[in-house]
Amino acid sequence: MNFHSMFVHFPIALLMIYSLFEFVSFKFITKYENWFYIKATFLIIGFATAFPALLTGGILEDLSERQGTYEHRLIELHSTFAGATTIFYGLIAFVYIIALIAQVAKVRNYVALLNFMPAWWGNLFQDACQNCVAIIKRQYLWITALIGIILISITGGLGGILSSGLGVDPFADAIYHLFF
Repeated sequence: MNFHSMFVHFPIALLMIYSLFEFVSFKFITKYENWFYIKATFLIIGFATAFPALLTGGILEDLSERQGTYEHRLIELHSTFAGATTIFYGLIAFVYIIALIAQVAKVRNYVALLNFMPAWWGNLFQDACQNCVAIIKRQYLWITALIGIILISITGGLGGILSSGLGVDPFADAIYHLFF
């Protein structure tokens, strides 16, 4: 049974919704503090659920190599883009996680916790929190969202060719002809 197709669509949906949310920068929406938490939730859960998709994709890759079912270059390219997409969103998720920690620290005042750490670690942690919050507050995250959508689209197009073949989707065919 192909478990990959059961695991792959959930992270795609969550990460695409997160990316679309980054495009929505209307003041009447972004002024709400919950907007940050909504985006963070979609991003972090989408990133976390990408790992079962990667794992089952790797299993399918090994199986197809043993059976000689698909073109190896196409599978490798799909796998490379899947990994790059996951790493890309993982870096954004890391920034959001640090910003979430900064939000909690601001609310709960973790000064006592920082006193138990070496001074350099506490300063590094505070600087990281401030930098991550500053990155998220800037208005250019839509660029990362656009890059993420492009990566997901290429990965999905190549995956569609692997599952359905050429000639089914003109968009996927165009992606295929970019590389082959």
